[in-house]
Amino acid sequence: MVVAMTDPKPTPKPGRFSSGEPINQGELPPVSNGYSAAGRVEPQRIDPIADAPTTVFAANTTPPVATVATDHTPTTTMPVVTDATVESETALPTAVDPAAGKRGTMDFGLLLLRLFFGGYLLLTATLVLFGQGGRSLAGLRDSFSGYAQPEILVLLMPILALAAGLFLLLGLLTPFAAALGVITTGFFAMHAIAISDHSGNLLYWEDTVWLQLALFAMAVALQFTGPGRVSADFSRGWAKRPLASSWLFFVIGVAAAVALWWFTAGVNPLQGIAG
Repeated sequence: MVVAMTDPKPTPKPGRFSSGEPINQGELPPVSNGYSAAGRVEPQRIDPIADAPTTVFAANTTPPVATVATDHTPTTTMPVVTDATVESETALPTAVDPAAGKRGTMDFGLLLLRLFFGGYLLLTATLVLFGQGGRSLAGLRDSFSGYAQPEILVLLMPILALAAGLFLLLGLLTPFAAALGVITTGFFAMHAIAISDHSGNLLYWEDTVWLQLALFAMAVALQFTGPGRVSADFSRGWAKRPLASSWLFFVIGVAAAVALWWFTAGVNPLQGIAG
């Protein structure tokens, strides 16, 4: 008796299920790997970065500094407290003087000085230029006739006096105006000494000489005091506390007066015009 052996599970044909039905590719379940089956995210692939160029540095040729070990033990210096230190730390602040910054009647006094001195220069120069009050350019020329350049002096000196007097009267550009006053009064002081009968002996100088010297002193005083607050320069530093500008313009004024006398008069005032 021959028994036929059959396979209980027939082998499905390609493209068909085991039941023999054809396989529809759209109905197939998506193929998953082990990560998706386990519910994990598949790791991403990271491509290697291209190697950056290597920078070559110069070798350090400086020899190492040798260190010497010492047994130095740091010490702490305590400050020395003395009685003077305690007194300086416990001293009460000095009270502010309520009169600090106040000038009293100084500004009024400077105003009077400017009015007198500036007014005198302005008045005399105006009288000479316009030929009034017994003064004239011709008379001034005769007074300068013994000098080297009388024609220059006869016009220059009244103009300098006029400018100095006007600016000092207003208190405007006082360092410059006072320098003009120093030049003018300094020249006329030397002129008064030169025409004096006793040029070389100050004990016998006439009142006109001392008047010119007093006017010169006023010009110098205004150069160092400033015009005061009652002036057109009230907002300037030199109106209240002149410093460097006073010395600068004083030196310029004296030097200019000496140079003017040297080049236009050309005589020694202590020897007189005839000497």
